[in-house]
Amino acid sequence: MTSWNKTLPDTLTNGECERGDVTKQGGTPPVRIVPPKKEEDPSKKKSMVTFYVGEDQSTKESYEKFEDSHPENGIKHVRFFNQLITKRGTKDLIEEQEGIRDAAKAALQVMEEGDHGYDELVEERDEAIAEIERLVTEVLDTFEQLLGAALVPEWEENCRKMLDTNGYINENDTWINHRALGKTGWHSVHVCLNGWLCLNVPKDCAERTRRYLSTQVVFPPTGHTKQVKIKPFLLRMKGMNELTTHMPCLKDTKNAPTSMPRASVPFPEYEMCTYLLNACPVGMKEMYWSRKGQHFPCNVDQLIEDLHMMEPEYLSHKKLMGEIRAMKQSNGASSPSDKKSGKRKMQSGDAIPRKSVKGTSKLCQFCAQWQPQIKDTHNTKDCRKWNPDGTSKEKGKFQKSGGKYKSSNAHAIDEMKECFATMKKQNEKLMKYVKKSKKSRRGRRGYESSGSDSDSE
Repeated sequence: MTSWNKTLPDTLTNGECERGDVTKQGGTPPVRIVPPKKEEDPSKKKSMVTFYVGEDQSTKESYEKFEDSHPENGIKHVRFFNQLITKRGTKDLIEEQEGIRDAAKAALQVMEEGDHGYDELVEERDEAIAEIERLVTEVLDTFEQLLGAALVPEWEENCRKMLDTNGYINENDTWINHRALGKTGWHSVHVCLNGWLCLNVPKDCAERTRRYLSTQVVFPPTGHTKQVKIKPFLLRMKGMNELTTHMPCLKDTKNAPTSMPRASVPFPEYEMCTYLLNACPVGMKEMYWSRKGQHFPCNVDQLIEDLHMMEPEYLSHKKLMGEIRAMKQSNGASSPSDKKSGKRKMQSGDAIPRKSVKGTSKLCQFCAQWQPQIKDTHNTKDCRKWNPDGTSKEKGKFQKSGGKYKSSNAHAIDEMKECFATMKKQNEKLMKYVKKSKKSRRGRRGYESSGSDSDSE
């Protein structure tokens, strides 16, 4: 099996190659841009299985049994198994027998029992059905032989559930109820493989992978540019797109909408070219379009090769621009926008400028001479501390009264007392007025009542 991990650095992580948090975009895809690292135990002996392949079954090949638990490795194992069955010719034999069976069934539908050749068609149909069942059993047994001992019970239980339980989806994506699928052709093998994958991958595996490739993959940042090359990165994306053929999708579930497209189909090349360019750095993408002009890429391999040829020039141009930018920063050169605005760009170590507070400044000429610390708190005309000749206003009051010295706060309290006394007098007048108005109202009511009594008499 081909390992994609040979060309990507071990230090690369999925987070560096993805836009945002993929767990919030419909769920984590089982296949991500960084392949899983296979940890081999040298003390553990590998389990091998041998098969005969070729048209005459004369070539002998040995394969390692699958014992991994990573979802991506399971999908790759299904792909390898499909390639092996095709190589052995078993898939072609099954499809051939399916054609014979379907042709016999179609002929029998327009004939009646006793017609010439009716019995021969029935016998031909039954033989094809028996051969299909034998070949399907052989294919399922082959997959079981490729599994480790710990995975065999799960596979056997999965096959019984998929083939013997009533209800299944046929080749036309139609749900068939009250009947089991059975070993009726290659579709039976496909259903068993999908059911086995769904033990470890989500049912919408293909949908997640397509969404991941089209919107969430991005070339890693500058820190990994010297290690990650554009060609292996894009080849990895191409390989992920090809893997969707072997993934389960929501179309394989019961009551799936008829209009829903099947997601287990790779992106066409023209669409995949768009996603590959979107994953590239902005500078490289602009360089590609400036070279190609009025061009629409439709060949994935050609696009990858073109970007691979442009990569050295892109890296050298990026390095040169970085050196120029660093030189400008070291010399304190300002950008054109700063020159137009007349502002100097702040450098490291500069003090943060204080904001200018707009407002009318206050100044007391008296306090400026005899108490400078409070000169900005009021104007000269509002000064309550000093007289024009330099004597203290409060001190003068103290000398006249012959009592204790009173501070400005004490004078403020006296003013408040006078204010409250005035308010108290006004309140007393108001209360007298209210009482007087109440008495006058009562007198009016009594006069009106007495007048009404005299009228009645």
